[in-house]
Amino acid sequence: MNFVVVRKNYGQITFKDEVDLTDIPSMTVLRDYIEIRRGGVTVYPKESTKAAEGAELNVPAEVTLEGIRPPPGVDAETFTAELRAKPDTEFVSWDAETGVWVFTVKSFSPATFRLPA
Repeated sequence: MNFVVVRKNYGQITFKDEVDLTDIPSMTVLRDYIEIRRGGVTVYPKESTKAAEGAELNVPAEVTLEGIRPPPGVDAETFTAELRAKPDTEFVSWDAETGVWVFTVKSFSPATFRLPA
């Protein structure tokens, strides 16, 4: 079974490997470990809490972000190419009509994944 963290109307992270939350004291402090915001996600925003690759939340995951639109003057084809080229991610899809961008990561090293600048 996959562990999924959702922020309604922003997106979600579906962890693909087993997630060990033993060292996370409670589910309410999970917000200190995961940030889902418009256009990006961060897992382990505080370097001091970051788990080793392959441990806790630092495992392969699928990220879905909602409301992702190209900036003014950028066509859908160019924007899709920018999403495909995003480092440390594997592009799954982007729907121009719904604005839903899906990609996978091998780990959360680096900690933050967001729209291209």
